Amino acid sequence: MLCINNDRQTNFKSTIRIVNQEDFLFQINRIFRNEVKYPWGIKESLLCKDVYTRGVFDCGVVGITNGTEALLMHICPTEPVNMGFDKIREFILEKIDILRNEYIQGFILGGKSNPLITKSPRSMEYINNYCEILQKEGVPFSKLTGGNYWNDAAYFTEKDLWLIGNERADDLRKTFKENPLAAAKIIFEDVKICDLDELCW
Repeated sequence: MLCINNDRQTNFKSTIRIVNQEDFLFQINRIFRNEVKYPWGIKESLLCKDVYTRGVFDCGVVGITNGTEALLMHICPTEPVNMGFDKIREFILEKIDILRNEYIQGFILGGKSNPLITKSPRSMEYINNYCEILQKEGVPFSKLTGGNYWNDAAYFTEKDLWLIGNERADDLRKTFKENPLAAAKIIFEDVKICDLDELCW
């Protein structure tokens, strides 16, 4: 396994892995009931052991885990129910309080800044809001945001694994076999891997 490792005094790290969409579908087959589905609002969010969502473009995905279970939100910024951010903020803060322990971590995916490809001027505004909430609450997090591609996302608690499905995974893996971070920076505009995580093929 090829990983980006950061200096820490522990061997425990969450894994972030980018795979092709076929591999993603194979991996989520056993948890197909745990999908965060359209219309991608607060009501569709799930708090469970293993969870996934598909079709992330200018939407924002927020994941929060504590080693036992995970919250996954997929918020579409163009849906009328998501127009006011206050309810979304309150929901995230409530779930942070429920999940908070010494192992709490966050994950943010999605958003688009290019006005030629996004339908929502709020896309990156919402992403920035998610980052601000986690920062203020002291929740360490990784983020993969922006870019021009569709993505899928899943979290598996026992493996402590974030799985990202992307159409360019195979092609980029061949080119950047020894450097998954460089590949991620082609798919996404902004990549931040926190010290508690590792990015792997």
